[in-house]
Amino acid sequence: MNILLSAIFLFLSPFDQVQNNTITENTSLVDGAAAHWVSEGRLIWDVPDDAEMFELRFSMDADITVTEEGVTGGTSIELETDALLTQSLHDAFRHISDRPVFRVQADSAAIFNAVKSQVVAIAYDGGGDVSAATRVQFPG
Repeated sequence: MNILLSAIFLFLSPFDQVQNNTITENTSLVDGAAAHWVSEGRLIWDVPDDAEMFELRFSMDADITVTEEGVTGGTSIELETDALLTQSLHDAFRHISDRPVFRVQADSAAIFNAVKSQVVAIAYDGGGDVSAATRVQFPG
């Protein structure tokens, strides 16, 4: 990971403007903050057993909504399953390192924008329905 991007990831991620990930009555399916974006390319999240497809949604306008009808707002970043943690990430996040690890499929520009935004991790079942949705925690 590029050193400048690493610094941006760690220092911008606890952003103040959108830290609360504005949750309204329309986003009732968003539950807690169970996903952990631990490095530019890795996310740890204990997803439901029926989940088959995964994405991150980010929005500078904090307009992501997750309802029974589906998901609206934000820009999608694909999450790829069966990723591995480096030894240093495993050691740093030992308390959650036994959970599923996802590869964040985005370029540096998208990640730079995402860490300054509302970010929601979403899992879908085989039928394409939302299985789980949660806010994303950043290190630091």
